[in-house]
Amino acid sequence: MVWAGRVWEPPKLADHCRTCGEALAVHEASGRALYPVVIPLLALLVFSALRVDDIWRLPLWVYPVVWGPASALLVGLAVRATRAAVLAARVAPRGQR
Repeated sequence: MVWAGRVWEPPKLADHCRTCGEALAVHEASGRALYPVVIPLLALLVFSALRVDDIWRLPLWVYPVVWGPASALLVGLAVRATRAAVLAARVAPRGQR
C-alpha cells in the first residue's frame, strides 16, 4: 500500500513499499509542487459555483453544504493523484535499470 493512514486523513505516503522495501518518504511531493494542481482546481470550482448560481439561484445555505464537501473531496483526490503520479515518475526509471 502506497498511502499511510485512512481515507479521511491528509494524504501521506507510506515510509516504505511493502513489496520491495524501497523508501518512499524521500519521494514525497509537497508544498509548491502541488500548487499547479490545487490552484486551477479551486478556480474551476469557484467558477462552477458562480455558474450554478447564475443558472438556478439556489438558497444561500445550499452553497456551503454542496460546495464545501465537493471542494474538500476534489482537492483531496487531486492531491493524492498528483502525489502518486510524482512517485511513479520518480520511481519508475529506477525500476527499469
